Amino acid sequence: MRSRADVPPDRRGSADRDPSFDGLRGIAALWVFATHAAYWSLLPRVLNFRGAGRGGVILFFFLSAFLLSGPFFAESSKALTWRAWIQYGSRRVFRIVPLYYLVVLVLWVRRLNPFNGLDQGATTSLLIQHLTFQKGMSVFWSIISEVRFYIVLPIFLIFTAIVREKLTLGGLPVLLIGACWLACVASGLVQNEYFLHLGIDTHTPVFLLGALTALVVDELPPDSVTRRQRWTFECLAWIAALAFVCNAIPALYNSITTGSSISNYSGGSGVYESDGIYEAFWAQRITWIGLPLGLLFFSYPRGTGHMKRVLSVGPLTWVGRVSFGLYLIHVTVIEQLRPPLIPLSPTTRLIVDLGLSLGVACVFFVLLEDPLIKLGRRRTSRLLAARDDPRSKATGDSG
Repeated sequence: MRSRADVPPDRRGSADRDPSFDGLRGIAALWVFATHAAYWSLLPRVLNFRGAGRGGVILFFFLSAFLLSGPFFAESSKALTWRAWIQYGSRRVFRIVPLYYLVVLVLWVRRLNPFNGLDQGATTSLLIQHLTFQKGMSVFWSIISEVRFYIVLPIFLIFTAIVREKLTLGGLPVLLIGACWLACVASGLVQNEYFLHLGIDTHTPVFLLGALTALVVDELPPDSVTRRQRWTFECLAWIAALAFVCNAIPALYNSITTGSSISNYSGGSGVYESDGIYEAFWAQRITWIGLPLGLLFFSYPRGTGHMKRVLSVGPLTWVGRVSFGLYLIHVTVIEQLRPPLIPLSPTTRLIVDLGLSLGVACVFFVLLEDPLIKLGRRRTSRLLAARDDPRSKATGDSG
């Protein structure tokens, strides 16, 4: 029987998909939704997610780095082949660009967030900046960071592949270099903007932590874990999850460290504006918030399976599948259903906003996202097959 590594990536079926990762995407999307719902006073004060939206985005970033890096580490020579990068680029484009462009164009035509309140010339300029990934307002800022990461990641993966191929130490040198850089960033020793952002942005430590965690998982596979060790890893996973939550919700972190009420934390001066305390919180803690995620992603697959089953619950994984559309559209839905346009109670508004956001996201997924992702895979497979066809080479036709 062939192992999974022997099966071409384009032919791996849905059975190889880990539903717990979709569950984590679902948590990240609902986390961001809860943040904006809190700003519009749709959540009880005790569930104060004000200022916590970046925690959900950090989880998205970590997941992206972890999942994109993993296949290249599982097949160490993959990063040194042109085929892999054709597949990589094609899938990234079909995964992100169509839905992102559609949402941005609709908002521009309808003069909705982030184009409302601006004259035609300003909105057109802003549209071009969004479509060319130069600028991202509202929730679109994370798309810009993600695209920059897509461009920088191949450099890291090619470097890692060369190191693992040439040195007997495997990925250890890369891990040591990455750990040293992260330590310097976390301690404040790195101040230069270029070395701090590495061409991405202030969330570079989270992207790197995701990639390094995937490398550690590949170097230390979970196959030989004993039963007692599984309980240890399960406990570590829950501790890491709790640490992430406590650190990534400013109101909760502020309550733990100062003893103040969770309900009193403002989290910024408005829906899109942030005060100095808010910015200082994230500037100091992005790396430290990413570290529990590294422990979580390393530990829970080695655990007893309790956390994995929780993350694989059907409704949560379903939200994870449509999370990109939910992330892009939920702010607009919340704004358009605001009082006095729609006179509903906060609880009713919360249910309607979430239901409508999920409904639109599902339509996006069924009619656009999923078909185009599959189309991208088919087109890439045909292109690669045509280039490998001996008859094409004999006739000089590379397709």
